[in-house]
Amino acid sequence: MSDKSKTSDKSKYITLNCIIPGEGVNDIFNVTISNANNNRVSSLTEVIKACHPDRF
Repeated sequence: MSDKSKTSDKSKYITLNCIIPGEGVNDIFNVTISNANNNRVSSLTEVIKACHPDRF
C-alpha cells in the first residue's frame, strides 16, 4: 500500500472530464480545479455549476 504523504504532487491543478447524466458523449466537458482545495468534492461542484448553470 502506498503512502500518499510521500507522493510528490507537482500539479497545481486537476483537470477532469465530466458528463451530466442524461447527456450524450458529445456533451463531455473539462473542468479544472485547484489542487490547493485539498481535492474537495465541493470544489468540483462549484466549478461544474459555473460551467453549466442551466443544469442546476
